[in-house]
Amino acid sequence: MCGIFGAIGPVGSGPPLAEHDAARLRDTMADRGPDGAGLHVRGHVVLAHRRLSIRDLDAPNQPWLSDDRSIAVVYNGEIYNDAELRSELTRFGCHFKTRCDTEVIPAAYRIWGSDFIKRLRGDFAIGLYDFHKNRLLLARDRCGTKPLFYAWIGRSLVFASSIRAIRRHPEFKAEPDWAALSHYLTTLRLTLDRQTVFRGISTLQPAERLLYENGRVLIDRYWTPPAEDECDDFEAAADAFEDRLREAIKIRLTGDVPSGLFLSGGVDSNAIACVVRDETGHGLAAGCGEGHDAAAPTISGDASHAAQAARYTGCDLTTTRLGAAEYLETWLGLLDDYETPVSTPTDAILFHLSETMKRSVGFVLGGEGADELLCGYAVAHHSGHDFDRSQRLQNGNWSPASHVRRLFGNSLRRCYGRESFPSPIDHYFALNSLISTEAKPHLLQNAIWEAADQDESMRSYYRMRLEE
Repeated sequence: MCGIFGAIGPVGSGPPLAEHDAARLRDTMADRGPDGAGLHVRGHVVLAHRRLSIRDLDAPNQPWLSDDRSIAVVYNGEIYNDAELRSELTRFGCHFKTRCDTEVIPAAYRIWGSDFIKRLRGDFAIGLYDFHKNRLLLARDRCGTKPLFYAWIGRSLVFASSIRAIRRHPEFKAEPDWAALSHYLTTLRLTLDRQTVFRGISTLQPAERLLYENGRVLIDRYWTPPAEDECDDFEAAADAFEDRLREAIKIRLTGDVPSGLFLSGGVDSNAIACVVRDETGHGLAAGCGEGHDAAAPTISGDASHAAQAARYTGCDLTTTRLGAAEYLETWLGLLDDYETPVSTPTDAILFHLSETMKRSVGFVLGGEGADELLCGYAVAHHSGHDFDRSQRLQNGNWSPASHVRRLFGNSLRRCYGRESFPSPIDHYFALNSLISTEAKPHLLQNAIWEAADQDESMRSYYRMRLEE
């Protein structure tokens, strides 16, 4: 990963940020890009970049400027179909000096305009400024793998890969967004729609692009997930999925630095390890992290399964274990580093695992997110049926035997804390809430609860999403 930063002032004005301040904000993301740094200031435009070198290690640092210096790019991520794009762009007369995928971005923009984003296959967050049109383009990849935040500070539009880089702007006044914070207390998610936990700092959502031109901002979605395929042949669907999985892994093994693997011993990372072995003929350096209880020091849980998987796939496995005290110390350190709440309990373990693996590899593959994509959580398979049955029971459309009704009611209370749900929203939050809306008036000061809109904005957002 890299870190990108930019500040765009009104056309005709001077730099919206002093160079030393821009460099300071850029360097708050040094952990994202330890291998190099760049800064470009021209008129009302400031662009900055922290680099993590994965491909074409000798390529110059960003910001990347087109040959005529009319287009400047800062970019975090990787474009996996850059070879195909280069071939196509060459037919339009484009010339390339490096193998770096960054070089494809300004060339593609010059030929296809802002719609070039639709042609990219990759994980990316892009900031591009067109000096001829005085246009800023921001874009985020389809799944939102790479973060991208933005804020209006004074008369400038500021964007960055991290909230911290924006929050430390000398003119930004940090104030909590209580609705987003209340949402975090319920779901452990750091964003509510575009809102973040800091008022005024927004996130560009997955598959969105932002155009800033002539003093106006336009945000649109350049891609939507395809409609559900109708496939009656399970074996054919499984074969198609395997083919796409193999291709997705293969195109990610093209870096110029050694690659590694987070290996938990679960289905997701094991599948990746097997495909890597099939594609390369060998395993990768692999890492597994887990909590460590001094009272029960024997290897158990993820580590034992990961060790079996490593032996089978030929991976060189390193296991990282954290005790309770070290976990707490790391968690508090991450709070200081992120300057936001931490949202995932495994972050502390992954931090130490990443530190260990960085000594031998430049990037890692992992199975994060596969459970959400492939319905790996058991609750997703039964919770919808629970809601439907409870509605039928409540509406008098189901009259089970008394013992069945009693068992069903007991099951609902164990899982949801209640037996009935007035709406799909109530069912969702009964299943997914850490701190419920009903409890918050007793925990939060009245002024804070009012500022959080009494969770109405949260409920409205999820109502909209569930109705899509």
